[in-house]
Amino acid sequence: MSLILFPSISEGFGIAIIEAEASGLQCIVSSKIPREISENDLVHKLNLRKTPLVWANFIKNLNLDYDRRKRGRENSMTFSIDITIKHLEEIYR
Repeated sequence: MSLILFPSISEGFGIAIIEAEASGLQCIVSSKIPREISENDLVHKLNLRKTPLVWANFIKNLNLDYDRRKRGRENSMTFSIDITIKHLEEIYR
């Protein structure tokens, strides 16, 4: 996989995006995704009102030439179970 495209209309927390970030994947997501998800430069938010051509051009111009495994290792520390539990607790409060 080179990236994950997540044009969700409505999303609770978006755990699939956290998993993608933790594996080092670039994530193109809708602006409806909660702000807590975009913790780093792997997540790119686009408005769903933009045309498919805008989304396609964004993806086309995205730099996918990076060490995904290295980025995954860096991000997996950010998304440890302890940190994830704390984030979820904050959301539910």
